[in-house]
Amino acid sequence: MPLPKPQESESRDEFLERCMSSEVMQNEFPDLDQRLAVCQQQYQGSEKMADKFVEIKKTEPEKQIVWGVAYGPPNVLDSDGEAMTKETIENMAYNFMREARMDKIDIGHSFKESGCLVVESFIARKGDPDFPEGSWVIAVECPDEVWKLVKEGRLNGFSIGAFANPKRARALIEIDKEIISISQKNTDGVIPEHEHQYVVYFSNDGRVVKGKTDVVFDHYHEITGGTRTDMALGHSHRITLDG
Repeated sequence: MPLPKPQESESRDEFLERCMSSEVMQNEFPDLDQRLAVCQQQYQGSEKMADKFVEIKKTEPEKQIVWGVAYGPPNVLDSDGEAMTKETIENMAYNFMREARMDKIDIGHSFKESGCLVVESFIARKGDPDFPEGSWVIAVECPDEVWKLVKEGRLNGFSIGAFANPKRARALIEIDKEIISISQKNTDGVIPEHEHQYVVYFSNDGRVVKGKTDVVFDHYHEITGGTRTDMALGHSHRITLDG
C-alpha cells in the first residue's frame, strides 16, 4: 500500500499524527525514529528537507574517528542554493547535543542507526587550521564495518539532513567563477598513486557547471559534483572547492 500523503487542508502536526499511527507506516517502519523521519519527508507543506554533502576532512585511524563540517560556513550557499546564518547553525548544533542524538547516524539516509557515534561537536572558531569559521564540525567514531567503507573510499563525507523553514532574504555574496587546484592522491591501489590538477567552473548561484582534470597515466576525470571527481579507470579523487 502507498505511504500516507498530506491532505490539502491538513497541518503539519495533523499529518504527522495520522502518518505515525498509520497501519502501513507501523508495519513498514516499526522503529519510531525511522517512522518519524519518513513521515516528515512525506510532508510537502512549507517545510523542506535541507541536504548537504560535505567531505571528510581528517581521520584518526587508530580510534576510527572521522572529522568533517556538518554544516557551514555561515551565509555560504549550499548545494540547494541556500544558506544559514551563524545563529541558525549554532542553534542546530546545540539542539543536536541537547536532544542527545549522537547515535542517530545512518548510512545513505537509510534512517537505520549504523553504530556510528558523534564523539565531538563544536563551532569552528576564527583561526581554526582545519575548518571554516562558524561551521558546525563533528567527529564521528565508526564501528569496524563502517570504518572499512571509509578506508576503501566508499564513504567519503557527511550528508546532513534537516527540516527547515526557508526565509527569503537579500544578500550580496561573492562567488568564484572558477577554481584551479590539486586533487588528493588516490589510495585504492587500482593504479599507481597520483594526483591531478583540476579546474572547476561555477554558475552565478555557486553550482558546479563543469570541471575536468589534467591527464595523468593516460587518463583524466570529469567533475560534476562538489567533493570528488567522477570515476575513471576504476578510481576517483577527493577535491576541495573552497578556493
